[in-house]
Amino acid sequence: MCASLDSGFPLPVVVEDVARGDIRFLTDRPLRCGTRLHLSMYIDLASGSIPHRGVVHWCRPSHQGWQIGVFLNGPIPDAIMSKSWWELRNSLRYESNWQGWIELPNQPQRTQVQVLNYSQCGVKLRCPDGLDVGDNFRICNARQGNAPALVTGQVERIDANQTEYGCFLKNHSGRFLPGMFGQSTALHVEAAVVRGISGRDAILPARILNLGEETFATDPQRED
Repeated sequence: MCASLDSGFPLPVVVEDVARGDIRFLTDRPLRCGTRLHLSMYIDLASGSIPHRGVVHWCRPSHQGWQIGVFLNGPIPDAIMSKSWWELRNSLRYESNWQGWIELPNQPQRTQVQVLNYSQCGVKLRCPDGLDVGDNFRICNARQGNAPALVTGQVERIDANQTEYGCFLKNHSGRFLPGMFGQSTALHVEAAVVRGISGRDAILPARILNLGEETFATDPQRED
């Protein structure tokens, strides 16, 4: 795979992990959350490459370079999957350390949680208050306020200590989490406000990542 910025500046890339809708790779510099990338995915030397686009949502230093998480504008084409990966996960997990709040049905106050990791369609939460399998919730980035939550989900698994919860997120809404908690020092956040995700989701607040009109928004699928 080859990658470049919108300006055409090339980036050295070593792919670490791949899923149907996102890629994690190593490069030699940090990239800001919201940075748009041009990607070329090679089938083989004879068949050439397939162009793709994505947006950076995660950036971490490592001993080998900077780890970059990229949400793709569309799923990886079958032509590449059939040649390279027989079974791809729907999405990758990304470590985080965000303090947030969740709203639960029939509870008057929001409950504080820690977001331990996230993907497009899942999240792992740490919560001191007990949650139950099947609980529906909405994730917020403030204790109070009337702004609508962008991320909704359901508790699917509870760890043995009853403090960490694996949750399913609806409609690939995990894409919104970096925008909600974008002031985290682990992310390199653009100062400028970006536009809404697509015409289909234009009613959403303007602070979430813009992936263009062809945003990857298939029917929700659970992770393998």
